[in-house]
Amino acid sequence: MAEQALTAMSNLDSRLDALHRRYHAALPIKRVEIETAWQTLRADFGNIDSHAALAKRVHRLAGSAASYGYAEVGKAAAAADSVLDRIRDLENPVDRSRMAHDLFEALQAAVEKLDEAMRLAVNTRQP
Repeated sequence: MAEQALTAMSNLDSRLDALHRRYHAALPIKRVEIETAWQTLRADFGNIDSHAALAKRVHRLAGSAASYGYAEVGKAAAAADSVLDRIRDLENPVDRSRMAHDLFEALQAAVEKLDEAMRLAVNTRQP
């Protein structure tokens, strides 16, 4: 019985390690996707679809990064997500565009911090 429990724990550890490796391997892709979405948004900052594309990627990263041992990436993503939330909650396109322009510098700083955190995470060993 104890041997079965040890085997089960070992199998669980192996599966968790595999999940961590896959997440780490996907970070460069996630980083490129976020950078691409950010550049698209910068080109047309009033575009609702561009906001949604960046927000979707950032929100997912904010929710998952810490679970895989990337606390700094998660915090940076959450900060960017918070700025995007303030823009996303506005229904009036004129207000959305005005607020987006007002928050551009804050969002740019948040995205740059997220990019740096992801770059560091990609270049470090797995957690």
